Amino acid sequence: MKTCLHFFLLALAALNFGITAHAETFTWINTSGGDWNDPANWLRTDIEYCTNPDDPEDPFYECNPHTLPDMNDNVFITADGTYTVTLNSSATIGSLMLGGSIGTQTLSFSGGVLRFGGDSLIGDHAALALNGQLSSEFGVTLTVNGVMNWTNGPVALDGLLFLSSGASLNLIGNTIHEFYCLVYNYGTTRITGTATLRANSGNGAAYFVNETNGLVDIQGDGGLAGSNGSYERIYNYGMVRRSGGTGNMNLTVMFLNYGTFDIQTGSVNLNWPNSFLLTADNRPASLLSVQVRASRQRRVRRRSTVPKGDR
Repeated sequence: MKTCLHFFLLALAALNFGITAHAETFTWINTSGGDWNDPANWLRTDIEYCTNPDDPEDPFYECNPHTLPDMNDNVFITADGTYTVTLNSSATIGSLMLGGSIGTQTLSFSGGVLRFGGDSLIGDHAALALNGQLSSEFGVTLTVNGVMNWTNGPVALDGLLFLSSGASLNLIGNTIHEFYCLVYNYGTTRITGTATLRANSGNGAAYFVNETNGLVDIQGDGGLAGSNGSYERIYNYGMVRRSGGTGNMNLTVMFLNYGTFDIQTGSVNLNWPNSFLLTADNRPASLLSVQVRASRQRRVRRRSTVPKGDR
């Protein structure tokens, strides 16, 4: 009797584990937009996995096609049209596919934590309006091909934020925008107002890599900063441009420039030792590595530990 009971409990545990781990597919169906937390806006498209879809007492799967996505579920907001899906609370999902082929599909998220269990995509025709925290499981990549308008909240992915060549990352407002992950920018990152992009290595390395064709356009008096951690870097292989603002812009993070820094207005204070390392033999680069528009007659103020003879 004890042996039979033992195997019964093991089988029951296995069934429960299967229910928890099963990834289901949820598709957004309301092309007028609406509330993420309204079940009527979702269609669960894998109800064929129900053991008995006609039995309301089925103990294995909830067969109602209109339910909310959960922590293991794959979410598709891909219907064509121009509309906004609003999420004003925390959510944990398996993955997100945002964006159709016509119109603009926007996910407006605020007020909590949006957590991804797997790789996710903001497509060419999609926009993510971020006013909360992004997080993920280890090794997850969030790829942005469209637009990400970042107003508030940290990007704390335990993986990678990948901005493709057509992507736009817009930092909006007058707050600090912290990232706790690796960011690769092949597109355009715009920093407006007094917004500041700040690396925070509290969860590991926080590196922002502006690739060869990437652009970081600083349009105000904000800047680039770190949190005094050991693994916080801004690498520039493309173009970093200060196109707006009238005062001093502070760089308080290690900034390694292998590309062009175009200062069109104001001045820049380099407040971190060993910034602007350029040459293959690790000699500190001179200020000639910084492009200053002569017609504007702007200057760059440098504060570093580099000896005068190496400048």
